[in-house]
Amino acid sequence: MEIIIDTHILQSRIVVARFLPNPNHRAHDTQHLAVKMLINHVFPDTRGEYMHRQSGAPYIRGNENVNLSITHTRGIAAIAVNDCMPVGIDVEQVSNRVVRVLPRVAHQSEIRTLNVNENLPEAYTTAWTAKEAIYKAIQGDGIDFANHIIINFPTPIMYDITGTVQPIRYTAQEHRTLQAHCYDVVSLPLISSGPFAQASHILTVAVAKKSCQ
Repeated sequence: MEIIIDTHILQSRIVVARFLPNPNHRAHDTQHLAVKMLINHVFPDTRGEYMHRQSGAPYIRGNENVNLSITHTRGIAAIAVNDCMPVGIDVEQVSNRVVRVLPRVAHQSEIRTLNVNENLPEAYTTAWTAKEAIYKAIQGDGIDFANHIIINFPTPIMYDITGTVQPIRYTAQEHRTLQAHCYDVVSLPLISSGPFAQASHILTVAVAKKSCQ
């Protein structure tokens, strides 16, 4: 496992690692082991052990007041840690599959905004990870992705991968009650290697604001 990012985004510590699939283990087991190694990297002597609250949110025994979010997919694992506010993190591989699936869980206004982008797989994957990250930060039940999570995407969504990769920042609102809850969101492309470098995965972090001002 190679840690490729260890930084702070939105007042949260973000650690991301690449790892090679182990042919002797199931994919999920390898991903779970990578997450445990990242947790132990941030919280030494925990052996990376974590538990789940009734809401499904992960936490570390002895550090229950620390907000933790985890994510993994083939070859990538990441965690987000925030001492003060709920945080969510998600990573997905850029693919055309997301272009087919996202309209089922996105608001029509979001789809209209996303469709102005030339690179739809990249833009739609950004949206998918944003929905997932915000959902994890909400830590609640009965979330309607299309109508309860409304994202203010930048137009267009562009990642400059020719130089130093810069994350894009935007906001979102949760509309389950009369008073909207707001979130700060940051998305970052994870660049594939080789002469035709491009965004192979999108990593998104979402943190609940203390107010909507």
